Amino acid sequence: MHDTNAFDTGALRLFDEVARSGSFTAAAELLGYTQSAVSRRVAALERAAGGPLFERLARGVRLTPRVRPCTGTPSPCSTGSNARARNWPPSTGGAGAS
Repeated sequence: MHDTNAFDTGALRLFDEVARSGSFTAAAELLGYTQSAVSRRVAALERAAGGPLFERLARGVRLTPRVRPCTGTPSPCSTGSNARARNWPPSTGGAGAS
């Protein structure tokens, strides 16, 4: 059973900052968390989403191809009327799912 609280606004802001900065450490510094806390929160988001949201690279992270279409400007965290925010989390099934 998925945690219904995993996608609270704080978690989405954290997701957004990691995506923008490409780094758990940079997002942690900006938001006033430890890198470890960011890593744990991202892991919880990924469990709730049913799969990875970020690709771990040698120097940072980037959004997975599955998540990239769900992001853009304006950020899903910046406006309640954004269609991307209404359709969160991204679908994990159906034709063309990776």
